[in-house]
Amino acid sequence: MKSTGKLERVQRQYFDRLVKLIGDGSLSDADVFLLENAAKCLAVMKQAENAMDSEGIIQVFQKGYRQVSPEWAVWRNAARDFEMYVKHFGLSPKARKDLDISEPESTKADPLTRLRKIG
Repeated sequence: MKSTGKLERVQRQYFDRLVKLIGDGSLSDADVFLLENAAKCLAVMKQAENAMDSEGIIQVFQKGYRQVSPEWAVWRNAARDFEMYVKHFGLSPKARKDLDISEPESTKADPLTRLRKIG
């Protein structure tokens, strides 16, 4: 599947993995846009994880003040955005449930049909 070409190498790798997960048979331009943004979110999350691995999640300043690392906020925001993008493709259990297309009313079996056959 072709992306718009605006992805860095790592982002492109994530994009390719996402496309492989959902299949590329019927992706529209809008789908590609969403998947590219999801791939960018994954890359940002990985960068933030790397920074937190080396620096820690809690920063301690010279005067002893402690603060949650800015990378944690970056990771959290990217994770939320990633979830927002991929839910359109059913890539989580909740999203798959939300995307479920129920049977039209006219084709559902009439529950009284069985009762009518008994008598």
